[in-house]
Amino acid sequence: MRNRSEYTLPTRIADGEIVRVKTPEECTSLQDIRTVIDGIDHDIIALIARRRGYVQVAATFKTSAATVSAADRVATMMAQRRQWAMEAGLSPDPIEHVFRTLVTYFTDVELQHWEGQNEG
Repeated sequence: MRNRSEYTLPTRIADGEIVRVKTPEECTSLQDIRTVIDGIDHDIIALIARRRGYVQVAATFKTSAATVSAADRVATMMAQRRQWAMEAGLSPDPIEHVFRTLVTYFTDVELQHWEGQNEG
């Protein structure tokens, strides 16, 4: 089975433009590697910020503080993220840790947003 990263082109968005980045094999220096990694990290942060917008809107569909936590959904998500990690050739444990940290953070964000909507 091919891993997911083989299906993506080495591009990123910089200043509103799609920019081709070097593949690992094309990098000829440590600085090339660091530049690409910095760009990837920037993209990851932008995607996390984008995810936050969806989390805030999700709060409008929740009927109680308990539904914000959605333990069953979290368990399903973690199993899926672990599977995606393995498909990508990554260890699932650190990937689950990252996503559990994100889910905890976003659950707090969503709960604050939900409570703000339902005050009064």
